[in-house]
Amino acid sequence: MRHYNVMKLPPYTYHEAKALSGEHQHIVGLSYDQQCTTTVDMVVVAPHDQNSRNRFLMLYLMLNDADAALSLDYSGTQYDVMVISGSSNVSGMQQCSLHQWLTQDAQDMEMQCADEDIRQVTL
Repeated sequence: MRHYNVMKLPPYTYHEAKALSGEHQHIVGLSYDQQCTTTVDMVVVAPHDQNSRNRFLMLYLMLNDADAALSLDYSGTQYDVMVISGSSNVSGMQQCSLHQWLTQDAQDMEMQCADEDIRQVTL
């Protein structure tokens, strides 16, 4: 398991989500998933409920600006923090909550990435 300290489960207030997002900017550039084919592009504040999150993600893709996408369409009070990969490509975009990303099995991912790095070096 990845050993990061998430203060509580979502939903968060805006200020909690903004603080968590800021505290986890260091994961940008790390592998997004176990296949190690994509990296984390952004860690952003997003609406907590699924419908609002879907609208936010579409606006984000159109505007390429998470803050603008959030402020244009969402007036709710419950937030989440999203980890986004492939954010410049609609068909290749992946996203999950920060909590979900932090609790993925990192040992398998790290071993698979290390194997991939070794293969690339030896080829």
